[in-house]
Amino acid sequence: MAPAPRPAEPDPLPAEVPEEEEALPSPDRPVEVIRARISASAYSAIGSQRDDRHRALGRFSLNADHIGHTGFSLDVHGTYRQIFPTDTARFDPQTRFFRLYNLALRYEAPSGTRLALGRRINPRIASLGAIDGLQVEQQLGEAYVGLIAGARPDIRTHALNPDLLQYGGYLGLQHQAGRSRTETTLGAIEQRNQGAVDRRYLYFQHSSSLGGTLLLFSSGEVDLYQRVNGDSRGDLRLSNLYAAATYRPHRKLSLMVSYDSRKQILYYETLQTEIERLLEDDLARQGVRLRLNLRPLRGLQVGGSYSKRFQSDTQNRSDNIHGYLTLYRLPGIGGRLSVTYNRNVSNYLTTDIGSLRHSRELFQGKAGLELYYRLVSYRFGEGGIPRLQHYAGTQWHLRFSRTLSLSVSGEFATFNGEQTYRVYTRLVKRFHRINP
Repeated sequence: MAPAPRPAEPDPLPAEVPEEEEALPSPDRPVEVIRARISASAYSAIGSQRDDRHRALGRFSLNADHIGHTGFSLDVHGTYRQIFPTDTARFDPQTRFFRLYNLALRYEAPSGTRLALGRRINPRIASLGAIDGLQVEQQLGEAYVGLIAGARPDIRTHALNPDLLQYGGYLGLQHQAGRSRTETTLGAIEQRNQGAVDRRYLYFQHSSSLGGTLLLFSSGEVDLYQRVNGDSRGDLRLSNLYAAATYRPHRKLSLMVSYDSRKQILYYETLQTEIERLLEDDLARQGVRLRLNLRPLRGLQVGGSYSKRFQSDTQNRSDNIHGYLTLYRLPGIGGRLSVTYNRNVSNYLTTDIGSLRHSRELFQGKAGLELYYRLVSYRFGEGGIPRLQHYAGTQWHLRFSRTLSLSVSGEFATFNGEQTYRVYTRLVKRFHRINP
């Protein structure tokens, strides 16, 4: 945004009157930064053997930091979705869905105190999700301590539900030296439903960047409360554990490995009619993943990943292999060509997916075109007959300006004699303003 025109210079003052110096921004004055994004999209699927499906989606977000060069900031993020059923008699009567994921007023004091009021996801405890209420944090040098008090959004409608109270606190330590940075948080949360304890647990979160080449992240949750057949006890239960490491020794090479172990989250009041069944199936769904990205030559990128899901009773097992090859600046036609392959093998189904995709920029980046073809093969059981599904599609995107863009995509799919046509359109408007 162009700066406002400066007022005309006044006439020179008499020599005996000292001229006042022009006011300059204080180095301690916070910079006002406003970012906003609004998008509207529409999706339609027209099938030869099924009912047509149509829906519209709107998204909006606003991040206004240091409004009016003060310590106040505002965060907003929400969506509105509407479904247009062809047969309203056989469809769920609810066709309109409004979800507000973030609506919080923040204040940051020079003393290091940070306050947030409203609905907000706290990055120190991201696994907790959105928190409706008050969040307070105090910076103490490299350490910090925080408190939360409020409620959880309703698990079905995501609306404000004062019956789902939650509160807790956390403390942590962050340190930065050169290109290395670490941050560790420990906390305790209690969640209630109509006054009764729903869940009580400890959580842990750690992230670090060592020299800019090694990235580490881990998080975990340990439940401290159980109630079975009316009896409450404080047995420890590891409900979630995740750890990941990414190594980038060179800009052309990236390696990643991760492990996760997750159990069903038990809310003893919210899910009280299902607790016994969930406890009988209280097994950790575990997984490991390896990923490699490599740029061996200029204009060439290759990569692959392997992931495995498993649990102790051998159910819900799956092995997934993915690989890709991308060529940039193709001779003669230009653009980018990508070839990908993915295989997933589970207890009952084997899926193979191969795709070919070409994309390129047009009119000096003001437009773009993408064409793709994808073949999917499904096979049930060991000796099942493969079932093939074909997809062919295209996507156009237009950039009217740096802040306004439009994309339109169309797809044709065939499977067992059924044809389906899909059309997706999205209009995006962005706003960005910096007031130093």
